[in-house]
Amino acid sequence: MLIHYRKYYFLLCFLSINLFGQKNPDSLLSAVRFQLSSNPDKVVEVAEKVLKLDNLNKKTEIRALFYLANAYSGKRNYKKALQYSLQGEKIAGENHYIDRQIGGLNIIIQQYEQLRMYDRALSYLNKADDLAESYPQRDSIRKLIGNNYYLRGMIYRHQFNNELAIKFLKKAVAEYKTEPNDLQMVANQCIAMDNVGFCYLDQGKIDSAQVIFSKTIILGKKINNNNSLGYTYLGLAQANILINKTNEAEYNLNTALLLSKELGDPNLSKDLYKWLSYNSIAKNDLESYHEYLKRYVDADNDIQKFEKDFMNNIIFESDKRSTEKTRINSQSFYIKISTLLILHILAIYYLFL
Repeated sequence: MLIHYRKYYFLLCFLSINLFGQKNPDSLLSAVRFQLSSNPDKVVEVAEKVLKLDNLNKKTEIRALFYLANAYSGKRNYKKALQYSLQGEKIAGENHYIDRQIGGLNIIIQQYEQLRMYDRALSYLNKADDLAESYPQRDSIRKLIGNNYYLRGMIYRHQFNNELAIKFLKKAVAEYKTEPNDLQMVANQCIAMDNVGFCYLDQGKIDSAQVIFSKTIILGKKINNNNSLGYTYLGLAQANILINKTNEAEYNLNTALLLSKELGDPNLSKDLYKWLSYNSIAKNDLESYHEYLKRYVDADNDIQKFEKDFMNNIIFESDKRSTEKTRINSQSFYIKISTLLILHILAIYYLFL
């Protein structure tokens, strides 16, 4: 009798181990949520593993696709980022998950905004705004609404319309502030505030820029948001250089440079080398100036080559789809003509009979 009980007990233990060993796919994704910037390869590994699971529900599938899109965006593989975000947005639309569809559109818009394809970005942004307006539970999608404001603000900033950019970036900050305990919302708030600061610099409002960058540093340190802090220190350094505080600028630039190496952000590194060269000139350090200028030019060339290759890839894929569509249409036309001729021949044959 005791032996039988032992068998059941060991069987129960075995089943329990297997039960707890099979992690929920949403839990797997949540575990890497904050590694999108610091460790995108890990996010890709986990998201791909989740997508291979059996009986995956649509919401989790969409979430995994968006994680892949964000991770590949962090790796600057915009082709795959667009591929997965478009795929996730399509599934969300087919299943009427409006909130997830808006989230997917946010990711798509961000890719086009980073590639300076503003017309495409705005067309998707208008669609996202329309969906947000039609969503009955506005409070539950404040992050997405904030993202819409932020992306619109960024497009205006790149188009040198700083007044409109500040207006929409501040609207984004207001939306992000509604959830002070949500780390992602606070991180987004820091990024939006950074860009308000850069707009102030463009307008020559140095004092306003310094105030907002100082606030962002305090907020970013509270949540260890190194991704935002790199740009915040860069902005503060720019303000220092413009008022000839070269020592403070050098400290802030070197702090940002350490963060950029940790993050592997080529755009941040490029901008830092440029402003380090400016600060070297201000300090009359010509040797450092030439060194940083060379690094800036090399970084800029690498980025331009990458973007050119990516754009050529998009054009090639577009031409390929267009050619395929033309071939299919031509084939369809010839089939219709052939069918029509056969029917005429049969009709004439029937009449003669």
